[in-house]
Amino acid sequence: PASTSCSPDRPAEKISGRIPSLVDRMKPVLLLCTEPVSDHIGGLAIRYLRLASLLQPHFPLFFWAPEWKRMPDAHLTLWDGKEISHFGAIIAPPNAWLYFPHLEACNVPLVWDLMHPLPVENLFLFPEEEVQWHYSCLLMTLCLLTGSLFLIATPAQKEWYSLHFAVLGRKSEKDPWILLPPSPPAEPFPQVQEERKYLLWLGGLWDWLD
Repeated sequence: PASTSCSPDRPAEKISGRIPSLVDRMKPVLLLCTEPVSDHIGGLAIRYLRLASLLQPHFPLFFWAPEWKRMPDAHLTLWDGKEISHFGAIIAPPNAWLYFPHLEACNVPLVWDLMHPLPVENLFLFPEEEVQWHYSCLLMTLCLLTGSLFLIATPAQKEWYSLHFAVLGRKSEKDPWILLPPSPPAEPFPQVQEERKYLLWLGGLWDWLD
């Protein structure tokens, strides 16, 4: 059975309850979204806007994206991309390394969002491209070596990444995994009514993920 920290219930409390163990709650948290927030918004940007709304009641929050078009229901403070060392924690996906290659040197606790298992994804999408494979393995390794906490999408991912921890020779005294569904729910799931039919959709149908 999954540990308490790997439970999908109350995702905001799960995340906000773990970050204070890293930092003073009064320090701001930086959320790095590596997809544009615009009219043609993608899955990662949707996830990070939702994550921002979950965390805002608990921390001073700054948001960054490579392109930003203010969304009508998003009231966020944007980071200017300059001073980074004053943040209490940084939450980001693995490809944030491409935008900010010196993240580890900023001495801020890193919370890596590992919902997308990059090596498996790129092996599926680019089976003939060795460079993509090695690139994605390098990004994942950097994340696992430098992260203080990790967001994952399923309990199976916890087992998979834990094996990589062992291969890298890293062990953690505390459970570093936090289960966060691909699109965290705004409210508890409504009571199921027998006369209705329900479709549960996690946001995509990919062999490498689902």
